[in-house]
Amino acid sequence: RISAFASWYYAYGTAYELLRVGMVAAAAALPSGRPAREAAADAVTDAVMVKYHSLVLRPSVVEPALRRAFDRAIRTAHADFTATVSTVHAAALPLLREHTTHLHKPLP
Repeated sequence: RISAFASWYYAYGTAYELLRVGMVAAAAALPSGRPAREAAADAVTDAVMVKYHSLVLRPSVVEPALRRAFDRAIRTAHADFTATVSTVHAAALPLLREHTTHLHKPLP
């Protein structure tokens, strides 16, 4: 599965497809005032993650027990991250909440 993802990622056409995704997102962001660079980066990241999930993760999480373990690990890592940031510097939480998605609940 990883080799399938690597083949897709390093394929000649993938660079152009990701360039297209980024350009469309950047252009769509202009009227809203959102920075085009940020919109493009988010769109390309999302496109790569969707492909990664479909090629690498999805086949291996069909087993329900494995999926539950994966979800539990994500929730635990998220809780640990939030607790660590809270204890290290409480003033960082509003900044993280406003400028990142790190404090959002993980998707199932």
